[in-house]
Amino acid sequence: MQECYRQLSDSEVYLELAEMAFDAEEIKAKALHCVTAMDKLGLKANEKKWLVHYIGESSSVPAFYIMPKLHKEPVKGRPIVASCGWCTTPLSQWCANTLAPIVAQLPTVLKDTADLISRLKDVRFSVDANVLLSTADVESLYTSIPVGDAVEALAQTLREKRVGEKEAACIKLAVKFVLMNNYLTFDGKCYKQIKGLAMGTPLAPPLANIFMAHLEKKTFASRPGLCPVMYGRFLDDIFYVQVLRNIPYHILPKALGNMHPSIKLTFKSSPIELEMLDLVIYKAGDHLLHRVHQKALNKYLYISSRSCHPPHVMRGFIRTELIRYARNCSERLDFLRICRAFSSRLRERGFHPTFLRKVFATIEHGYHPPKGKRPTPVVFKIPYGGGPEVSALPGVIKEWYDACPSAFRVHVPKPIVCYTMGKNVYGLLVRAKVHT
Repeated sequence: MQECYRQLSDSEVYLELAEMAFDAEEIKAKALHCVTAMDKLGLKANEKKWLVHYIGESSSVPAFYIMPKLHKEPVKGRPIVASCGWCTTPLSQWCANTLAPIVAQLPTVLKDTADLISRLKDVRFSVDANVLLSTADVESLYTSIPVGDAVEALAQTLREKRVGEKEAACIKLAVKFVLMNNYLTFDGKCYKQIKGLAMGTPLAPPLANIFMAHLEKKTFASRPGLCPVMYGRFLDDIFYVQVLRNIPYHILPKALGNMHPSIKLTFKSSPIELEMLDLVIYKAGDHLLHRVHQKALNKYLYISSRSCHPPHVMRGFIRTELIRYARNCSERLDFLRICRAFSSRLRERGFHPTFLRKVFATIEHGYHPPKGKRPTPVVFKIPYGGGPEVSALPGVIKEWYDACPSAFRVHVPKPIVCYTMGKNVYGLLVRAKVHT
């Protein structure tokens, strides 16, 4: 509670309102009016239908809560605005989907760990080069982005990517509406976010990426000699590699730290190794290698062997983790070490060594999941705990499929039966609203 009120007391970011000083139905009507204006600019008919439907269904005002950053010193809270039922969310989701192809083209943006690994393969330098690995963390990125500057960066990016005039106007109209209607509630009080992006709305990640990429482009364009050998950013986490020649190492961090008055960076550097995402990246001769990184706070609370999960689910989560290890470890020795530790932790959770040996034998170092388009499965979704008739359905479907002609089974994959999630302790206990 204290951390929530501490953050909400920041008058530069949040404005406390009188009780229900805004009309949710009026904002919903404005959202529908925004869709009408977008329709005149060329919004697709199916997109308009989707927006009108989900805006009409929206009802709840977003609730504010925090997620503790236990890995930070001192421990702070990550502000979350649960906006899934708010009337701006459909527009926010439309913006996120529309901007996704543009964000994918931004050269400094990392999509995921696999993208980072791909870029590391291209980094080369002389064996005796003075190489420095560096990371930078953007402090409170979402709430630090001025709304006006974000819209300006978006407009500039749309022009550079040669987005059509009407489509660009449509995007900017929706983005402005979402950013100007960031309302939230906490402990019976109402607030409006007047600075930054609300963490919880779908628009926030792509717009933050566009804003940061715009600043990075200007910084590197103004000082071409500062460009590092490799530079990548995953939202608020930056990784770059410098080969130090005649320029002191602190010049680039200083330039990045001055990208924008609101953007504050915390730097960490090492000539040997550094952590980025779930990798430890280290220098080896004239190139970079990597292995799995696991945070000190990781308690390795894997599914217990006594869980009611089906055997294929147990095998699946172990295989998925092993595939990640195989991808994230450049060297076979690193892969074997992390697998040995993983096996030991699973045995502590009650898994039998024979079962583990069979599953571990399916994944070797260097394993890559098969690529190519897989046939679309036929999925039967049935309610969890629906009674004996429902419980018998998987067996009935299996008997039916096995009795089908072989020519039919060649073209139609075996049906998959899944269950809707039943109520659990987490769903009953966790609430975004504070009950007093």
